[in-house]
Amino acid sequence: MSMLLESDRSCPNYAEKSLERFRLINCKTLILSGTEDIKKLEKLGITKAKNRKFIAQKITNSKMVDLEGDTVYMMNQMPDKLLK
Repeated sequence: MSMLLESDRSCPNYAEKSLERFRLINCKTLILSGTEDIKKLEKLGITKAKNRKFIAQKITNSKMVDLEGDTVYMMNQMPDKLLK
């Protein structure tokens, strides 16, 4: 079996167990969310902005911070802003 087929088969299983895995995290967790990516994904119909906080709701002791104008590449685009 090819690597592609093998990874394709495991991907849905990984996603199905993500909520269960998030609950296993028991240390303080900072979740950074860029607002620009979510707007683009919402326009494409991939997700809804209101759903992005589900990870923070599942991880005990987590804090979510929305960074206005940032994207998934925020660590490279705005490192000084993230240091604050």
